[in-house]
Amino acid sequence: TLKSNTLEIVVKAGAVREDPIAERAKDGFQVEILTSKKSVYVGEPLVLLLRAYWSKPLRGLNIVQTPNFEGVLQNQLDVQQRERREVIDGKNVTVLDFDKKLLTPTQPGTLGGQELKMSAQVQVRTGRADFWGMPEVTFVPQVATAKIPAVTIKPLTSPTPAGFSGSVGDLYFERSLSRTEVAGDQSITLKIRISGTGNFN
Repeated sequence: TLKSNTLEIVVKAGAVREDPIAERAKDGFQVEILTSKKSVYVGEPLVLLLRAYWSKPLRGLNIVQTPNFEGVLQNQLDVQQRERREVIDGKNVTVLDFDKKLLTPTQPGTLGGQELKMSAQVQVRTGRADFWGMPEVTFVPQVATAKIPAVTIKPLTSPTPAGFSGSVGDLYFERSLSRTEVAGDQSITLKIRISGTGNFN
């Protein structure tokens, strides 16, 4: 009869090795949400801009999820979807502004909603060379997200002024007459021009 002592073996998880190709694709492109103001009153509009930028070549840039804002009125604004080169955080990147909206809050609180999410395939080098000695490249799928910036929406002052109709901002009214002297059978044209910044709705 043969006997032996008992041995205990502990098997630990091995270190997870990062895929070097996927590692090179990280931060290959990013997205962000920009707002024209950080604090507004209810009814005071602000401009929101959706932007993507990348430092490596990419293809297949797609919107996976657009922000679905809560408690605001939205109006689509024109934006030139034209790529341009800029320096961001010390890196030369390609920038694309692809959506622009005018948001008018309808209730106090904080601007909220779903985050922005986009996907693309980022081009990276594999570390190998082809028959001619040229570096081989591949495209790695990546997803970039951006949260909605914190914008404080303040309630209007109380009590509400008499005759208040909902317009908030700096508005200017200018009146002009087509003529100041007329005969009894002549007409006069009165023009009223409203200008400034704010909510005209």
